[in-house]
This record gives sequence, structure tokens and C-alpha cells, in this order.
Amino acid sequence: MNCPVITTNRLRLRPVALEDCEQLHVAYSNWKIVSRMTSSPWPFHVSDTVEFLQNAEQENKSNDHFILAIEVSGQPVGIVTAWQEDGKWWLAYWLGEAHWRVGYMREAVLGFCNWLHRTHGVIDLHAWVNEGNEPSYKLLKSLDFFETGFRETHSRAHNRAIKQIRFAIDFETQRRAA
Repeated sequence: MNCPVITTNRLRLRPVALEDCEQLHVAYSNWKIVSRMTSSPWPFHVSDTVEFLQNAEQENKSNDHFILAIEVSGQPVGIVTAWQEDGKWWLAYWLGEAHWRVGYMREAVLGFCNWLHRTHGVIDLHAWVNEGNEPSYKLLKSLDFFETGFRETHSRAHNRAIKQIRFAIDFETQRRAA
């Protein structure tokens, strides 16, 4: 299966491309975003964005890793991604600060999760949220994800250990409860 293009009411989710480099780099090279991630260095350089996009284009050729640009009015403003690891599906995402607090991230994650469930039969999905990342915590809770545990992991941006909260959602249980 090819990497999808998903359309929601206000957004288009489509495979990232090297041509997105400038816009995604400008949006992502913001401490308020990078500080909430674990694998990104700080400062975040253009070469880091190029490397990410080149790797993403390869990952998107698989059937177990999808890295999509979130487009608003035809412009890439963030990323939503899911991958399968050790038999579990994982979710991650970020959105440029200029597009916060208007519901885009919720719309993107909901559309993407619905696609994963419908096309790949994903029953449960997992995510990590760095402690203190209240917007992401609230987003997952609003989508009926529930806390399943904690861990300590290394943050490249902070160059120290940070705590994370693990979340999961079970689509079958959620569907039966609706």
C-alpha cells in the first residue's frame, strides 16, 4: 500500500517530500516544539531537516511507517506519523506554533487514526508525551487515549533524562462504547 493522502474538513495529510524542507524547517526549528520531542537535537539545523525528509521518503515506501505533512491552505505546517514497532503501532506529531489553538492537530490526528484503523486494521495505538507537554496530554485525552504508564528517556534537545507518560487507545472498545 502506498503512503496515503487523507483529506479532512480543513486539512490535507500527504507524504512528506524534500520540497517541504524550507517550510517545515522554519516551523520546526522552534524551541517550544523541539523541547517537547526526544530525538531532535537543539539547535535544529537545515541539514537535520533534509536528513529527516530523506529518511521519511524511504520510510513512506514501507507498509508499516507513514510520515505525513499536515497541510493548511496547501502549505506544510506540521507532521503526523505512525509506525509499527515490536508488534505495536505508535503515533507522534507536531504542529508549527503559528497554527496552534485552532484544532488542526486534533483534526489531523483523528483523521490519521481513523485511516489507520480502517485501512490497516489497527486496533490499538500508542503514544508518548513528555511530562509538562500539556497541549499534547489534553489532545490525547480528548481523543479517548488513556494513560498506561511512565518512563524516563533521554532528550537530545535538553541533553538530559526526561519523564514521559505513555498513552494508548483501543479502537474496538471505543467503538463499542459509542
